[in-house]
Amino acid sequence: MKQWLLQKRWRVLLAGFLTVALPLVGLTLYVYMQVLAEFEKIGLQEIQTFFNLAVYHTEEKINDDISSGKIFASRPQLLEALQKSDRKTVHENLKDLLENLTNMERAAITNRNGIMLANYPEDQRVIGMDFSFRDWYRGVSNKWEPYVSDFFLIETRPPRYLFVIAVPIRGKSGEIAAVLVLQPKEDYLKNILAEMRIGNSFIYAVDKHGNLIYHPQYTLDRVVDFSKMPAVDKVKKGVAGIEQNYDTMHKERIISAFRPMKWGWGVIMQRPSEEVFHHSGEIALGLFSLAAAFLILGGIVAYKGAGLLFAYHRLSLELQEKEIHEREMKEMLRTELAEHLQTGQKLAETMAELERSNKDLEQFAYVASHDLQEPLRKITGFIDLLEKRYGGRFDQEAAGYIHYVVDGAKRMQTLINDLLAYCRIGTRGKPFLQTDFNNVLMHVLADLGKTIESRGAEITYDPMPTLRADDLQIGQVFQNLISNAIKFCRDVQPRIHIGARYEGDEWIFSVSDNGIGIKRDFFDRIFVMFQRLHTQTEYPGTGIGLAVCKKIVERHGGNIWVESEVGKGATFYFSIPGRQQGE
Repeated sequence: MKQWLLQKRWRVLLAGFLTVALPLVGLTLYVYMQVLAEFEKIGLQEIQTFFNLAVYHTEEKINDDISSGKIFASRPQLLEALQKSDRKTVHENLKDLLENLTNMERAAITNRNGIMLANYPEDQRVIGMDFSFRDWYRGVSNKWEPYVSDFFLIETRPPRYLFVIAVPIRGKSGEIAAVLVLQPKEDYLKNILAEMRIGNSFIYAVDKHGNLIYHPQYTLDRVVDFSKMPAVDKVKKGVAGIEQNYDTMHKERIISAFRPMKWGWGVIMQRPSEEVFHHSGEIALGLFSLAAAFLILGGIVAYKGAGLLFAYHRLSLELQEKEIHEREMKEMLRTELAEHLQTGQKLAETMAELERSNKDLEQFAYVASHDLQEPLRKITGFIDLLEKRYGGRFDQEAAGYIHYVVDGAKRMQTLINDLLAYCRIGTRGKPFLQTDFNNVLMHVLADLGKTIESRGAEITYDPMPTLRADDLQIGQVFQNLISNAIKFCRDVQPRIHIGARYEGDEWIFSVSDNGIGIKRDFFDRIFVMFQRLHTQTEYPGTGIGLAVCKKIVERHGGNIWVESEVGKGATFYFSIPGRQQGE
């Protein structure tokens, strides 16, 4: 026995070392891959959310200018001046328009056939010229609706690449009287997109042909073809998404978010992959350093084990087997302890990263909401200007335009508030205290009293328990579900029942209605932010309410789901862990 052990000493030592080292290396690689995947998911979600806000901001900015042009086109004094061919008054109106639209550098009016009547700043050379061949005239005259033109080069020094907004001007009886043409300033898109960035990212835009219309790194005094870029090629095909690829210009890996817009444009956001995943290198270094330490420890343990084996070779075979068995048990316990320590350390690191991520998300939501207030301030200022200048002289059509502006402002404010509420669920929630759900439900029904009374809703409910919870957030869940139940019972008297029952170790609450119901294919989709099954005209809303409910319920350790058939109503369930107080 002794001779055999001496001959196989290095083989025994190597076998012991591999037995300890290989599982540790495998575990380290597994943990690294899982953490890296989670960081990649969070990084892509952050880019997608910010990019969606940037696109929404751009579309709203252009829509605001179209709305301003429509309001201007309905001025009674402008219509009267056009009817009388009073070029001086038309010119003064154009001047007044540009003084209020600071992002426009030129305005003009043609007759319905595209012949130039007046412009500001005034250029007599183009008065009387025929512009019916221009893309903007063909576009606006196609259906006589506002039109945003293709980008085109104009022969200036240096040449400029620009677009125009064309708005039809209708007479009092609805006939087409003229066309208003607005030419934005050269830095129009730059002012919208330049500051919409996160880290070292930037946003650029292309037209329907794939040519650049804005890029922070290009001077657009010529046509720059970007159609061969992978993200631009997808936008031309009407595809939206986010992907990783290689930037041949900067020789680096990038993440590109892309989406087609109205008017045939496309918007692309580009951010270096290294910036998004910079934590992965630090994590890898830490994990592999830990793995190296465990390898050394494994080698020492294996070496010491082999030394013990040779030191006690003279003992009887029974004692040797018993000692080997005890050593294997100790080794197993040591490995399990090391795994628990490693798991605890990674959990602490993950929690710290999540806390930092929540703080970054809250700051991001604040900045985004602050930037989105600009359209609201512009709308409010323009309405004040209209009221000061024209007072009660608005006709029905002008009043309709004002209603359109106010309604847009309200919807945008609601969207901002809902988005902020969603972002702050986890960071601004109250500590869980003993909460009487009966009181919470009564407060919600009182708040919805006018809505319930106006719809003639019949509401019944079961006795509610007292559980540890955040009373404000639970109230928000009840309010969102009951409001939806009333809203989607449009053609019948709403009959709603709020139930509560105890199953296993959790309470299951339900809100049932007799509304229009939901297709099974949409059961999961409705809990995703901004996912709507109906148009704004059919059923108003922002598409965030159920996502807020899901996040609140998950914060309480529960789940939320729906059961429904089309035309037979829907029942929304959510669970909250815990026992009734006193049980």
